[in-house]
Amino acid sequence: MANFASLDDAIISSTLEFVAIAQNTIQQFTCKDGKIAGFQIRILTILGEPFQISQIYDCSSGVPVLEGTVSVVAGMDLTGGLFASGAFCDGDPFSIETRFFKVDYT
Repeated sequence: MANFASLDDAIISSTLEFVAIAQNTIQQFTCKDGKIAGFQIRILTILGEPFQISQIYDCSSGVPVLEGTVSVVAGMDLTGGLFASGAFCDGDPFSIETRFFKVDYT
């Protein structure tokens, strides 16, 4: 079962900082239970318009294992609530001004 919270309702445990996010990189962070979650932002073209998705990976073994995919929505978990902690952003993940936050689910 997936966890759910919006950034407005969530309790932020820390900020996350990543090197420049690109479509060919997996951003990783350590969850409160010790697992390593990862996400990779992809851009799909749907009806001629760009659409961002987040591919969700479990990186705990050292080899990224694809767990699922969610739409990128500012203020929602980029790892789909599949881990004990989530990564939230407050804007476009590719923008240098966007901030990322770690939220620990209870």
